[in-house]
Amino acid sequence: MLCVLLLLFASGCASDGEKEKIVSKFSGAFRIDAQTAELDFEICSTDGACLYTFQAPDALKGLSLEKRDGEAATAVYGGIQTEVADIALRVPEGLYEAVELICERFVSDAVCTENTSDGISVYSLAIDGRVVMLYYNESADRIENITYMKDAKKTEYLITEIKDVVT
Repeated sequence: MLCVLLLLFASGCASDGEKEKIVSKFSGAFRIDAQTAELDFEICSTDGACLYTFQAPDALKGLSLEKRDGEAATAVYGGIQTEVADIALRVPEGLYEAVELICERFVSDAVCTENTSDGISVYSLAIDGRVVMLYYNESADRIENITYMKDAKKTEYLITEIKDVVT
C-alpha cells in the first residue's frame, strides 16, 4: 500500500506537458554528444539511420559506425570500411535504445521518482526488462544524464549536448 501511495505521489511531480517537452528534444533528426566512463561519442539520428562517431579514447578517435534499420553496422576509419558485429555497438547503441524507449513510452509510463534540491528531476521508466533513468535539469531545460539497464548491464551516459539536425 505504501508503495502505491509513493508512486501516486511521485507521478504527480511532472505533468504530461513537461514530459512531452523532454521527449520533444528527440523529435525528428537529432544529435547527442555523450560520455561514459570509457567513451566520448556522438550519435546522429536521421531518417532510419544512426551514425556513431567516437572522440575518445584515442584508439577510437575518428571511428564512425553507421547502422541503418535492419542492416549490419558499417565502420569507417581512415578511409577503410568494414562491417562490424552488433556487440561492438553495445555502449553507444544502449543510449540510442534508451532514447527510442523515451520517445515511445516516456509520456505515458515514466514516473518522476525524485526532485532534488538543485532542480534535477529524476524519472524512471521500466519496460520489458529495460530500465531508463533520466535526469532533467528543469531550470536549464537540459537532460543531464541517462542511465540505461538491459540484460543485467548498466551504462551511465553524461549528456553534454542535444541538438536538432537539419536534413
